[in-house]
Amino acid sequence: MATTTKEYTGDGSKGIAGQAVLTFNFPYLKTEDVRVSLNGATLATTKYSLPTATSIQFNALGSSPSAFETSTQETNGAPKTGVKILIFRRTGTDLAQAVFGAGSSIRAKDLNNNQDQSLYFAQEASDTSNPLISDIQTFQVNDSAKVDQSIVYYNAATNSFQADATTTKSTIVDGGSF
Repeated sequence: MATTTKEYTGDGSKGIAGQAVLTFNFPYLKTEDVRVSLNGATLATTKYSLPTATSIQFNALGSSPSAFETSTQETNGAPKTGVKILIFRRTGTDLAQAVFGAGSSIRAKDLNNNQDQSLYFAQEASDTSNPLISDIQTFQVNDSAKVDQSIVYYNAATNSFQADATTTKSTIVDGGSF
């Protein structure tokens, strides 16, 4: 199985300019596909940089850090001691890497990138350390209301899937509030 994640534990000094950077060894198509999380919360890409193709470096906290930032990072940006750092790949799948038009040339690089996009997503889906899968594992189906011909839907308020025979089909199909 291909590894699409690299885990570290913060020690208060890693990932800062002039000090050690955190490295990873998985391939990716775009730098935007490389993500970083601290204690399970994914950081904005402005909170770190990629000084090399296989390393990340944390940026210093700004003038008004959030409560999350002050609880997980030192002022210089380094993750605090004991903070779980996860570097992972999340390959975009909304659009193909290359789209071919009638009469256009087809380059091997474009074909390979399209294939790599599918391969990387499949690897991410099979890597249980990758948040793509570990986030999904927290969903549970509440089947206490399940009866024959129930409608299953996702209830954002309870963060769970629900089975409900009393909600009308037209409400769900028509996109009504449930």
